[in-house]
Amino acid sequence: MREVIVLGSLLAVSLVGAFFTWTAEEPLPNAEDRIDMFAASSGEVTGIAWKSDTLTVQVEKRSDALGEYSWITVTEPKQGKIRPPGDTDSEPEEEAKVTSFKGNDDAEEIWRLFSPLRAMRELSAADSAVYKLDQPLATIELTRASGVLSLPVGAETYGGKDRYVGLGDKVFLVDDVDLKPLQFGKSRLMERRLQPVAVEEADVVRVAQGETNVPFTHKNRSDAEADFWSRGGTDTPDAAASAWLTKLFKLRVQAYVEESELPETELVLSYEVEGQGKTWKVEILKENKPERPDFFAKTPFNRGAVKLTRSMANDMIADAPAVLAGTAPAPEKPAPKEPGAGPTPGAPHAPHPTPPPGHP
Repeated sequence: MREVIVLGSLLAVSLVGAFFTWTAEEPLPNAEDRIDMFAASSGEVTGIAWKSDTLTVQVEKRSDALGEYSWITVTEPKQGKIRPPGDTDSEPEEEAKVTSFKGNDDAEEIWRLFSPLRAMRELSAADSAVYKLDQPLATIELTRASGVLSLPVGAETYGGKDRYVGLGDKVFLVDDVDLKPLQFGKSRLMERRLQPVAVEEADVVRVAQGETNVPFTHKNRSDAEADFWSRGGTDTPDAAASAWLTKLFKLRVQAYVEESELPETELVLSYEVEGQGKTWKVEILKENKPERPDFFAKTPFNRGAVKLTRSMANDMIADAPAVLAGTAPAPEKPAPKEPGAGPTPGAPHAPHPTPPPGHP
């Protein structure tokens, strides 16, 4: 009986060891050790698309007088079904929602990631059903001069989020970090800035409102400890203008708008940002309605009209007249802390010492 128990215990240990050996993940290779899934030189890939039953994200290259840029088109179904106009016989079809916008820096990075796409490893050939490539989550389509490559995106790895991706009769394991920007392109790839120069990098900002036109100059820009903004190129710091310009540079795009879809608006402010050897112009528009009007902008950088975050735009516009007139008060500085005062609410503080054992 004792021999049976011992043999049974050994068998159980062997089975557990075999299970962990079989399911253990091999160490993933470093980025420099990854393998190219296909051949593609820089600039050869001209179109990238993520296509699933519920979402299509199309990234394409465009160019104009300002240079090359990425343009993204997202197509997703709307809730509810409609019939084509004048059609009373056919079954209603689900209406598609199409959103288009200029790509940000992450969109530019996608071209590098997919030229070519690099895998962590190539896997042994197996039935496509094992990796769920027969019923993929989506298909990535890459447009090259030599044709279109279709890459089905299969299941996630056990215990991880990396994906099995097919190419012909081959199967690869791809880092999900390289796929997510494309999969979630609607939120991750939109350019939300109105121009590319950060407030720290700007040399001059020229602001116009009605008949008023004021240049603000960034003095000592290369010295973060001594830089300041001045009015009209003087050597006198203008703290109110500095605070207001920070708001101006924080304006963000909420959505891109077709010119034909713009409501009736009026120009309420325009400005030019000079920096990095270029000048970028922005026009701020306000919707003509008395309650809760929306704000829009037209910029060459965004290649068209965009809708702005209302609260940020409204706050900036409300403060503009006083700032441009030079009558805006300087922002209040935090009051100095009195000696012996307790910690500022929300500020980090040292933890209480742990009492020794037995101490009440």
